[in-house]
Amino acid sequence: MNISVIVALYKRYRHLYWCLKSLANQTVKDFEVIIADDGTSGVELEHVKNIINEYSSLLDLQHIWHPDNGFQKSLILNKAVKASKGELLVFLDCDVIFDKYLVETYYKNFLKLSKQYDKLLFTGDMIFLRKDISEKIFSNKSLTVEQAISMIRNDFNFNEILYREFRYLKYFYYKIFRTKYPKGWGANKCITKKAYLSVNGYDNSFKGRGEDTDFMKRLVLNGTKRVALNKNVVAYHLYHKMVIEPEEVRKKTRERLKWEYYQSNPEIIVTPDGLNQC
Repeated sequence: MNISVIVALYKRYRHLYWCLKSLANQTVKDFEVIIADDGTSGVELEHVKNIINEYSSLLDLQHIWHPDNGFQKSLILNKAVKASKGELLVFLDCDVIFDKYLVETYYKNFLKLSKQYDKLLFTGDMIFLRKDISEKIFSNKSLTVEQAISMIRNDFNFNEILYREFRYLKYFYYKIFRTKYPKGWGANKCITKKAYLSVNGYDNSFKGRGEDTDFMKRLVLNGTKRVALNKNVVAYHLYHKMVIEPEEVRKKTRERLKWEYYQSNPEIIVTPDGLNQC
């Protein structure tokens, strides 16, 4: 199938265990997994290596690592893609759990549309889990992925369900009225390698979080067809403390990610500091 699954990692080995468990549970098996590790070290790195060893008999695994030099997710993802063999790239963060059809669904949609579009971006959905349900999963490794997801779904309260359905209505609105709206989660997406190469991958120089949004906007502006799969491809985000950047940094990022910025600086759509610098 010529598929590479890129898993972004930094320290969260408990989450990685369930991400790899989900990948080992997929209906399709013919894909490689590349763990893009942005500098995990010390005891946490030993845990990561042990988990990789545990799953190495079930998955075709590579562990791409570089030293911790601050937030360099873009750089490690580019390094992982450079080491990849697949023409279809599935991107996940290490802190997600998902059902057995995720890779198959992305692949089927690729087959459906690849004759019409050679540059494709598929985006799935993300559901954030509370700390209590995440801890129940972390503390019980004997659970199957199906059992864990069933437990997650049975735990949703009314407000969470209502919020999620409202969000799907919002996505539908954007789909109709905003053709360039590449809303999606960096932790659950799939793109053709041709699309990836067309913008020279992630921007290594991008400062602050928001690198995934920048990447997806550059893809769309460069002619990649974006397809929102939403409910068809759902990843459940296991809880961890959120890293909140200073408001000054967040403000600069918001300005940087406006469409007007790309219109004024078209030279960044194909980033000069991307995959070619790895």
